[in-house]
Amino acid sequence: MEKHFSLIKIGDKLESLARFSGSSGIVFQSGEQIYVFPEELEGTIKELVESGGEISLSSFLENQANIKTIPLRSGKLIYIDPFTSVDEHTLKFLGEELEKEIQLTYIFDSISQASVAISSNLNLRPLLNKVMSLSEEILNNEVSAVMLLDPVKKELYWEISRGEKSEFFEGRQTLPVGQGIAGYVAQTGEAVLINDVNKDPRWDGSYDETSGFRTRSMICVPVKFHGNILGVIEVINKKQGEFTSRDLRILEVLAVQTGASIENAKIHGKLEQAYEDLKLLDKAKERVINHLSHELKTPLALISGVFSRVSRELG
Repeated sequence: MEKHFSLIKIGDKLESLARFSGSSGIVFQSGEQIYVFPEELEGTIKELVESGGEISLSSFLENQANIKTIPLRSGKLIYIDPFTSVDEHTLKFLGEELEKEIQLTYIFDSISQASVAISSNLNLRPLLNKVMSLSEEILNNEVSAVMLLDPVKKELYWEISRGEKSEFFEGRQTLPVGQGIAGYVAQTGEAVLINDVNKDPRWDGSYDETSGFRTRSMICVPVKFHGNILGVIEVINKKQGEFTSRDLRILEVLAVQTGASIENAKIHGKLEQAYEDLKLLDKAKERVINHLSHELKTPLALISGVFSRVSRELG
C-alpha cells in the first residue's frame, strides 16, 4: 500500500469522501493497488490481502453492516456504512473524480521515473526518442515530433519524427519561425492545444498537402532552457477522443525535462567533437615527427642535402 505520491495524498482524498458520504471507511481498489481510510482499517485490510488476497478481503467486506460498491473504469470504490441519503450517482461521480486524480498521479510518477533515464542520456537522438516514446504511451497520439530551432536561420527543423509519414519530415523539411502552429509556438513561447486545426487561423496545411497526411488535432509546446527557446514538441491526432488540458500539462512537464537534457547532450557532443579533433591533431603531429625522424636518420637524405648546398654555392 504505497503512501507516497508526487501530486496528491490519496489518504486525504479518501478522508474527504468518507466525511461527505458519512462512511466509517472507504476502500479504493485498482488492479493490485488498494488504498484505505482510516488507518486502523488499512492495517486490517493489509493483513487480509497479504494472507488471503481478494477472497479474504471480499469476505471481510461482506461482513460489514452496510457496504456500497461503485464500479469504476480501472477498479472499484467501496463505501462502508455510508449515509442512506447519499445517492449512488453522487458516490459514483466522486469515485470517478478520485480515479482521475490517481491516474494523473501515476502518469506524473512515470514521468518522474523516466526523467532520470532522459537526463542521464547524453546522446541527442536516443534521448528524444525516449521522450517521444513516453509521450505516445501517456497521450495515445498518432504522430510525435521534436523540432529544434536554428537561431541563425530562424527556422525549425525536424530532429525526430515518429508515426505515419514521419519519413517525409526528418532531415529534409524546415519551417520558418512564425509560420504555422509550431512556428507560432517557437516565436511566442506559448503552448497551444487545438482539437480542430482547420478552425485555427494559425494552421498551415501545406505540409499535409505535400505529405498526404491529415492532421486533425495537436498539442505543441515550447522546449526551453534558462528562458531560451530550443525548439518545440508536438503531438498530433489523439487516437481516441480529444486532447485535454491535462494532456497539455503532461507535455509541458516533459518539455521542461527535455530542454535541460538537450542542452546537456549538446555540451556532451561538443566535448566529444573537441576530443576527436585533439586525437586527429595528435595523430597528425605523430606523423610529422615520424617523417622528420625518418629523414634525419636516412644517410641519403643527409648526403643529398650537402650536395644541394654545395651546388648552390658553386652556382
